[in-house]
Amino acid sequence: MNVVLCLILAFGVSVLVTYCVLIAGRRWQILDHPGPRSSHVRPTPTLGGIGTVVGFGCALLWARQDVGPALADGLLAGMTVLLIAIVDDVRRPLKVREKLGLQGVAVGAWAMFGQSLEWQEVLGLPVWATFGLVILWLLGWMNVYNFMDGIDGITAVNTIACCGWLSAVLWVLESPIWWLPMLAVAAAAGFLLLNAPPARIFMGDVGSLNLGFITALFVLIAVQEGTPPAAALFIFGYYLYDGGSTLLRRMLRGENPTTRHREHLYQRLTQVGWTHLRVDGAVVVLSCLFGGAALTLAAGRMSLFGIVFAAAVASIAFLERTAAKYR
Repeated sequence: MNVVLCLILAFGVSVLVTYCVLIAGRRWQILDHPGPRSSHVRPTPTLGGIGTVVGFGCALLWARQDVGPALADGLLAGMTVLLIAIVDDVRRPLKVREKLGLQGVAVGAWAMFGQSLEWQEVLGLPVWATFGLVILWLLGWMNVYNFMDGIDGITAVNTIACCGWLSAVLWVLESPIWWLPMLAVAAAAGFLLLNAPPARIFMGDVGSLNLGFITALFVLIAVQEGTPPAAALFIFGYYLYDGGSTLLRRMLRGENPTTRHREHLYQRLTQVGWTHLRVDGAVVVLSCLFGGAALTLAAGRMSLFGIVFAAAVASIAFLERTAAKYR
């Protein structure tokens, strides 16, 4: 298989489908209208994430034999189920239980058609605990990705940076499927052409849920390929921090964690005057720091890991001080 041609396919299909969805959204008024908790000010076409999903899916089908039929089929089965999230943007917002149910069916489809992951050996836990932990991770990460997709370009740039570093880690570990996350990089880059600030189209739940599903499985696959679990998680350190800390603060205050809000770090930065482009740049820097930390950890360079990880933590602390300074 020619990896370069596969990446070109993912990118090209993503651009083409996203542009077609943009035209259709304008024509048929499939728009995301701004509300009191929105970060945009004008109605904007949505469902652009379909382009990313189709671009990645086409490339995955092309490379199915090289990836492994079971792994590819599981990914495709879950992604296909999550396309039902189109309803959320076209007809009516899905209720929390409906969205969780959809995610559960997607995970079930992956488990039914996909590759069996021997997590008992990886984690050293009982079967029931391993199964519950994997399901919790998949469902939780899909929702983190969904919650974090709130400004122009952020989810696309985070996916590009994190999946790029994940490929680098797999390359260092000599995994034969090191290039698999690069298909998501190419597909997300095609969507970013129309989603970069100021965005002409939004991803929609169909895109964020699918990218959450894909990247969550990438983490599981990376660990199975020999990546230390901590390293696999560090790559997505910024989203883990912003999503997790915001959820924890709201729960401690007794607030409903499922209601819409503007309390994420990236949202607070826009409230103090940062542009979407500047915040996206900060996300790229943080993702590169966390990705570098993951790479050094996977390579066993512990002294260098400590330096890079400390820089990532210091950068988050700086952003938190910046966001709090103007409250």
